[in-house]
Amino acid sequence: MKVLFTFLLLSSVCFGQSKKDQIMALNKSIDSLNTVLSTTRDNSAKDIGGLNSELTQLRSDVSSLESSATILTSDNEKLKLDLEEMSKKNLELEVKLKDMNENNWVISNLTPFLNSGLWIGDCAEKRSVETKIVEFRDRYIIFGSEGGYGGTIQNIFYNSYSKKFKIIYVNDNDMGGDGTIYEFILSYEDKGGSRSLIFQEEMLTPDYNYGSNEILTYYFCD
Repeated sequence: MKVLFTFLLLSSVCFGQSKKDQIMALNKSIDSLNTVLSTTRDNSAKDIGGLNSELTQLRSDVSSLESSATILTSDNEKLKLDLEEMSKKNLELEVKLKDMNENNWVISNLTPFLNSGLWIGDCAEKRSVETKIVEFRDRYIIFGSEGGYGGTIQNIFYNSYSKKFKIIYVNDNDMGGDGTIYEFILSYEDKGGSRSLIFQEEMLTPDYNYGSNEILTYYFCD
């Protein structure tokens, strides 16, 4: 628009001049137009150059971001694999630690259920010759109906992790003891004065424990 306006202005002036003056005026107009066009081209070239430079920089930035994304993806996959490996090792360690703890038996003298009287499945039950009992007496265990089983306690162990006791005894009672060594595991609970023995594994002797997979509970009865 600027170039066209200049051309029209100069053309209107030329009508009132001689041919020589008109030619000189036209030459000046052409020179002015060439100057304007040259300046416009230079400015356009500078703008295009600047845009090309920005575009090149943007392409470089995009390429750098893509490379970073690739590296991050690779690092993320490696981190994921490392975490899975750590979780696996942690689980294995927990299993080993649990196994070590569950098998960490120490000899114990803290046995509050020893020498404390008679233990029966139901204290309200009327005693009969068929009543199953457990009784501790001077390092001796008596159990079964009419005290048919039992023997001398050899060792008592305690596991602080599982809070269980392991008792090993010799079957040397007067009613058919054969000297066999047995062991069984139990838990002791005292809740508000209600004391109980919980046998959680095959207890005492196979003959006595008819259901070895059952949890058998005996209560202290005065």
